[in-house]
Amino acid sequence: MVLTALQAERDAAFAERDAERDAAHAERVAEHTRQDALERRITDLYTKAAEQLGHSQAAVRLAGLYSLERLAQDNVSLRQTVVNVICAYLRTPYTPLAEIDQARARRMALREARRRYRAFRTERITGAPLSSSMGRPSPEKPRSTTCVIRRR
Repeated sequence: MVLTALQAERDAAFAERDAERDAAHAERVAEHTRQDALERRITDLYTKAAEQLGHSQAAVRLAGLYSLERLAQDNVSLRQTVVNVICAYLRTPYTPLAEIDQARARRMALREARRRYRAFRTERITGAPLSSSMGRPSPEKPRSTTCVIRRR
């Protein structure tokens, strides 16, 4: 009888240990799943924001800049990558109104040329402070990002 009681106690201890291991494993799996979902969401947001920079409408491009800025503020590990993307976008060539040659200006409606120029100018005026503000350290979020923008 004593032997049976000891064996039952030992079996209960093994069962408890197995249950603890199973619970710990389930917790690790759940944490991994949460982390994976978060990383997928961040990647999705980054991809969509970067795609918006190539859109034909200025408002969509501006939304992409703001989306990238928010992403960088919320994710320290992506901050330098986002700054690099914004800087690369700001360095892409565009033709200011003053430099459009006369033949092209006649072909294009002057109104359209002005609209496009204002849209690109607005993007750059908006994007430059975004990228430089991400480079400034703040007490709650340390930053180490740099962006060099050459203006014409």
